[in-house]
Amino acid sequence: MHAETQERSIQCPYCGKHYTAVLDPSGGDQVYIEDCEICCRPIEFHLHLDDDGEFAGLELRRDDD
Repeated sequence: MHAETQERSIQCPYCGKHYTAVLDPSGGDQVYIEDCEICCRPIEFHLHLDDDGEFAGLELRRDDD
């Protein structure tokens, strides 16, 4: 299982701006909220890992959805 943090380019679902987020897959599948670095609005991160603990996907949602 990879426990290393990973950098991913993401697009804020509020302001539409791109920035680099640091993801930590060491906790397995996760749902957490992190503020956008540009507009400071809360983004809901849904981090998904495969059976080997490798990054499988990331879904970003507005906190008000």
